[in-house]
Amino acid sequence: MTMESQAAETLADKIVMPPSDWPQLILNLHAQIRSYLGSTGCLEWLGLSATGSLARGRLLDYAAGHSLVTEALVHHFTAAVGIDVSEAMVDQYRAEELSPIPVVNKKAQLFCVIATKK
Repeated sequence: MTMESQAAETLADKIVMPPSDWPQLILNLHAQIRSYLGSTGCLEWLGLSATGSLARGRLLDYAAGHSLVTEALVHHFTAAVGIDVSEAMVDQYRAEELSPIPVVNKKAQLFCVIATKK
């Protein structure tokens, strides 16, 4: 067993949470991810300007889901494409209107969320 799997099992044993608390846990996790993606350290590691003033290139968010990464980083790029093969995720994204980024392309089982800077 690897050190990572041992740590995961130890952590899993300590987490006792009823399913009714899971939605808030996910919301908190999303907030932490957004915060980290917007942090200067993360942006510098990605080679991006913390101010977004030097937007360049394109972002590919593979397995985009609700487009959490796309939304957090889109202003650092001239364009962004979020791809997800789960029709259910894209439908949920559309239904909840979680983002101002529209779903503009749908092909077979490949779904794209495309954003361009204005």
